[in-house]
Amino acid sequence: MSVSFAQNKIASNQWQKIILKDVSFQLPATIRIPKDKYKEFSNNDKKEKMYDTFEIIAVSTNNAKKASIEIMTTVSENGDYKKLANLNPLSDKDIKSMDNLNQKEMDKHRELYGNIIRYFPIKTEIINGIPFIHFGYKRQLPGNPIEDISVYFAYNNDRTHQMTFKCYAADNSYWKSDLDKIVKSFVITNIR
Repeated sequence: MSVSFAQNKIASNQWQKIILKDVSFQLPATIRIPKDKYKEFSNNDKKEKMYDTFEIIAVSTNNAKKASIEIMTTVSENGDYKKLANLNPLSDKDIKSMDNLNQKEMDKHRELYGNIIRYFPIKTEIINGIPFIHFGYKRQLPGNPIEDISVYFAYNNDRTHQMTFKCYAADNSYWKSDLDKIVKSFVITNIR
């Protein structure tokens, strides 16, 4: 893909495992979950935090180099999607159809997405053995700098798991290695 986030070296011992309903992932010390927004269930292990939620937003601790990460699981009806064990790779035709729908949706809702400067087409990526759909875009909201946004999602029988990363395009190189590691650490813990 094209929207890539660049490098910010954090010692591996400064990373913390985050456990939500159905998923887990790692966060560096440079990105935190606001304490007053989510109820934490910890077992006094400083390396691991648990939250009883399907959605969480973490933000950068560096106000000069802003980034945010949203992790969300949406629950629907049993069988709405294929089971993860039965997923086949998407065909080129499926990807093109999804891309067209995605771009039309973004154009239709410009008040949410802002001015789309560049769209990066959908591709599939395997993350910890699970096929994810990945796309990205550069956008500008009124009065703000250009942002790089990268979205990953996977279907899991009756739920959709999504990761969305945002940072200012000018800070892209600062965040790349951290955001790549977060993606690689993402695990669906409730395979349906």
